[in-house]
Amino acid sequence: MPAAGQPPQFASRPRPLPGALARLPAAAAPLLSALLSALLSALLLLCCVAPLSAQPATAARNRLFRAAAAAPEGLSVSDRLQAPAVGITMGTVPGPIPVTVRLALDGGAKAWAWEGWRWVGLAAGDGAPPSGRWAMDSRELHRPVHAAISFGHSAPGQGGGYGPYAVLEDGTELEGLVPMSAVTDEELRLPAAFGLDAPPPGAAMVTPDAAHAAWEAPGGPGGAWRAAMDAMYPPGCQFAPAACRVVLDRRRARVFALFPGLGAYVPVMWGDRHGNRVTFRWERAPGGLPGKPLELYRLTVATWRTKDGGGLADNGRGVEVRWAVHPDGGQAPLDLARVDFVGVNAPSALVRGLPGVAPLPPAALGRALPGAPLETLRPAPGGPVLRPTEVTLSGALAGAGWNRLCNGARLQRGRIADRPRRADNVH
Repeated sequence: MPAAGQPPQFASRPRPLPGALARLPAAAAPLLSALLSALLSALLLLCCVAPLSAQPATAARNRLFRAAAAAPEGLSVSDRLQAPAVGITMGTVPGPIPVTVRLALDGGAKAWAWEGWRWVGLAAGDGAPPSGRWAMDSRELHRPVHAAISFGHSAPGQGGGYGPYAVLEDGTELEGLVPMSAVTDEELRLPAAFGLDAPPPGAAMVTPDAAHAAWEAPGGPGGAWRAAMDAMYPPGCQFAPAACRVVLDRRRARVFALFPGLGAYVPVMWGDRHGNRVTFRWERAPGGLPGKPLELYRLTVATWRTKDGGGLADNGRGVEVRWAVHPDGGQAPLDLARVDFVGVNAPSALVRGLPGVAPLPPAALGRALPGAPLETLRPAPGGPVLRPTEVTLSGALAGAGWNRLCNGARLQRGRIADRPRRADNVH
């Protein structure tokens, strides 16, 4: 303690060393300042871009190639295009994997035009360098108003060059798929949970959000799935799949098959992790008689559950969809499609309307490039394409003639057998 009247004495302590920033060489200070400025600029840029990236990805898509299956339930009108869309649920097949039957209508006729230059190569002699010229090119597409009953589909190629790679049963559109090997070195292990064979090396693709995976399976899905497909389409079947694709997420696996005449990959089987299945059997009969449909189709959907001792048991529930294909441009209403549920307390549905699609756009739509050829983009949803004017729901619909085909062939369980039959009761 200091003596009375004396100022307090403080102990002498060493001066602390300068901080890390102060100990840096003078030449490093500008570099550090530039780095901090760059980080701050990047943070500000992310704050500005975040609200834009939060917008749905579909906002910038060309609506010309949007699937009608994405139509919401009920009647709605889009804000930007003022195009009406109608979704009507005809019924649902209950089960471990429920199956919903919907009629979706996109009521807006849309057009898309492109004009630019393209390189036209010219034939050159041996040893001559390649030659060619630039030529003006133009293209205009028209997608007509149409409705569809679809359980999902996948377009040949990568979305046919325009649309999404696949549209699922709930209208989810898968696009922008990239090879899985480009984003990770890990292998895709999810197929084993569904009893599927692993995709070939480098074949798996994933969506940008990594929620869905897909790959090409030319020889079929393999395993028990392949055996079930062979049972539905035995050797010699007139309507057999030509190639397959597999699309899966964490809840459901889907096998799509390409059938001649449908113009798209359509579902042939769904499955979950518990071994439950939904099968889709497609049948077709050609026509061509005057005044009769060009073709008749039947789709039989059946649900299966896993038995306690292994194997599958038929739930006894399903749905049958039948439709007729007529020449485009007809103006007389016809019976176009019919839906009948099996083992489900739901009414049958009969869809009447104009056959096919309208080959020309409405006069009010106008032409963007009058000199360019107009191409009609015919939808291929893997099911009936309709212009409905009337939908009847009833527990007792007439129309037994739908069991008899236009050329006398009769749809039978397991195959299409050609037999000489009368066609008087075909609408």
